[in-house]
Formats: sequence, C-alpha cells, structure tokens
Amino acid sequence: MPSDAPGNAQSRELTSEQKRAMVQTVSALVVSCIAEDTGVSIEEAFSQFYASSVAAQLDELDTLLYREGPGYIYDLYLSENADKRFQ
Repeated sequence: MPSDAPGNAQSRELTSEQKRAMVQTVSALVVSCIAEDTGVSIEEAFSQFYASSVAAQLDELDTLLYREGPGYIYDLYLSENADKRFQ
C-alpha cells in the first residue's frame, strides 16, 4: 500500500483547517464544562474562557495545545483562575 493511501497508519501533517476545527471542538467542550461546573450561561462561560490566557494559547497553533484533551485544557483554565483568586 502506498504511504499516502487512505487508511495508512502513518501520521500526516494536519491542515490549518483541521487544526482550527480541533481548537473549536476543544473550546466548545471546555466552555460547556465551565458552564456546567459554575452554573453560568454558555455565553458567560464563553466570555470567561476567551478572556483567559489558556484560550489565547489554545488559539496559537504553534503551541500544539489543540492536541490535548478538553479535560487537560479545562484543568489549565481552572489553575489559571485559582491563581487569580489568590492575588
């Protein structure tokens, strides 16, 4: 089977569109977690998440943070906010 054949297990570089789709998916899941855990609306959770440095890092594709799961990114978000509460 040629190395570029469909179904080949070799890793391929993701396109920018695929990376952005991953960012959007992970972001939506993190926003849902924020809303569920804090009781705020989705809109407020969205605002809170996108005001964080974690969201900025996630949006920067060079960080490769989009490859992490939503639980890990949510934990980063919680850690950032815990630090802010104690400042």
